Amino acid sequence: MQLGAHRVSRPPALVCAGLLLASLTSLAPADAAADTAADTAASAAANAVALRAAVASGVEYDSNIHRCEDGLPECAVTAAPLLRTTAALAATWPLSPEHAVQLSGFAGTRLFADSEARGESHAALSGSARYQWRLPARQMLVAARLSYHDTLSVMDQMSEDTLSQRNFALADGELRAILRSAEGEHTVTLGGGYRAFRYKPLPDFDWRGDRYSARYQNTWWREQGGVRVASLAVDGGYGLERRAYDSAALSRNCNSDAGPPCLRELPSARADLYHHLDAALVYTGERIYSARYAFEVLSSNSDGPYAQTRHRVELALTSELFAGVFATAEAAVQFIDYRDALLLSGDPLMPSPDPNLDFVAVDDENRSMASLHLVRDLGEQFSVEARYAVYTGAAGSDQLGFSRQLAYLGLGYRYQP
Repeated sequence: MQLGAHRVSRPPALVCAGLLLASLTSLAPADAAADTAADTAASAAANAVALRAAVASGVEYDSNIHRCEDGLPECAVTAAPLLRTTAALAATWPLSPEHAVQLSGFAGTRLFADSEARGESHAALSGSARYQWRLPARQMLVAARLSYHDTLSVMDQMSEDTLSQRNFALADGELRAILRSAEGEHTVTLGGGYRAFRYKPLPDFDWRGDRYSARYQNTWWREQGGVRVASLAVDGGYGLERRAYDSAALSRNCNSDAGPPCLRELPSARADLYHHLDAALVYTGERIYSARYAFEVLSSNSDGPYAQTRHRVELALTSELFAGVFATAEAAVQFIDYRDALLLSGDPLMPSPDPNLDFVAVDDENRSMASLHLVRDLGEQFSVEARYAVYTGAAGSDQLGFSRQLAYLGLGYRYQP
């Protein structure tokens, strides 16, 4: 077993879908890693189709299935067990040494048996198609990618409140240019594309817009006797995205003595501007250490809990323990600062905002957290996995308290010739 393979693995659950959503709905570096992986797969299978598949299923205990904040009487904290199942498939067709096509798909379900919890059952579906063209003379690769993600309810008992936090769709198209140094150590990626987001329960939150990104990656190797035994990788980038809404922008329209927030619609449509800056270090040797910092700024012409800055620090360690068991410990601390302290609860124009589902990143697990993930292979293709995670609310802006715990145990199968 390769240690590095388990650093990038995640629990085979819709948490995977959440991480996928994070990469889809923010300008995080996940797509840059996909560029490198797809390029490597195409090069390694120059004369044959490269096929990879993974299936996983397991039981999980969720201590807060509705993601309720503390102290909200309208949202009761409920715990329940559930079944998580995921399947992923990726295939690369090398059309020639310079051209390749890659198709990938993901499906996941999150099913509750308890009648009070079945409204939280949902499925996530996503797919992507990618075409890449290598230009060896220029040390360059050009890639075009189309992707689509959909999260939908799978039970009839879906309440309007639950639906408002779960069901959305995202379509994305992007063109990238990947430039590499002659030695292959330095990589610069420039990208531009267009995305459309659909929030199914409330079309006022639908948006579309263009986005642009730039990333730099480099890896230094340590050798012993001509063999690479350790590496240090650096990865950093900046992204910019414009989001145009069909709904009207809102403005505060009340005097200083007014109690609840009062808003009025403006003639202009709402428009947001999103900036994302991140940097990461990964050391791979006998153990894998990683650290990542992300800084996000969202500005809007609409009053409300939209204009904000977000800081997030992530640390992770992967190591082999004993008897072939690999462990990954992760921790993330997030701080959110709203530049407009206006809270919309009770205002007839807008629903009560959830600061962790504000469409900067719409994954369920967008909070401060700590987790421990254990994996052991059962032969060449099967593995058993266990994970425990605890989530808390982000700091800043007098947010309500939040607590959620997840415990997972499942089996996985992977196929890769």
